[in-house]
Amino acid sequence: MDKKVTKVNHEQPGVKVRLLSAANTLFLKKGYSNTGVREIMKLAKVVPASFYDHFPSKVDLGRAYIVSQKEIMIEELSFLSKRFKNEPTKFLKTWGLFQKKKLYKGEFYGCQFARIAYQLREEEKELKFELKNIAQAWKDFLKEYFFQFLSPSSTDKLTDEMMVWIEGTYSLWMISSNAYYLELLNTKLKNLWNEYSEDIK
Repeated sequence: MDKKVTKVNHEQPGVKVRLLSAANTLFLKKGYSNTGVREIMKLAKVVPASFYDHFPSKVDLGRAYIVSQKEIMIEELSFLSKRFKNEPTKFLKTWGLFQKKKLYKGEFYGCQFARIAYQLREEEKELKFELKNIAQAWKDFLKEYFFQFLSPSSTDKLTDEMMVWIEGTYSLWMISSNAYYLELLNTKLKNLWNEYSEDIK
């Protein structure tokens, strides 16, 4: 009896996926402004014609990268919000543990959106617009989750304070590489929730 032959797909990931992956690696390592298109093409093993078929410019690649990272962020938050639908304390604690795990694995880089925002030139308004949308999407997600438990005014204040603390902590970590700030952030987020949860609607 003839043996059934199973074909194994050895194809590389698609060009767009490879370009976004290379952009992620280089943007985190060197920064958006210090990374050239040729470097991205070289790391992704993509020829110029293929690059420009997908992204007419570096700005277009930057926009696609930002959107892809936004999707990853929302996916992570969605997973936690579903798992801890009625347990905000565990939601915050587990989110903090996720960041610590990334740090210990060498995969934590602070806020990648802030990293890009710091480096944009005035004429790169399209990317600034995308980053503003991400900040709003992040806030809207948190508001929707915490609104289950709090009044509208408390929800607004809590999410604003959380975002200020998170971004401030990430900036301090980016400057110092001191993991203590992440520990402090986890404690602060827990305390913020305890403070605002006194105003249960």
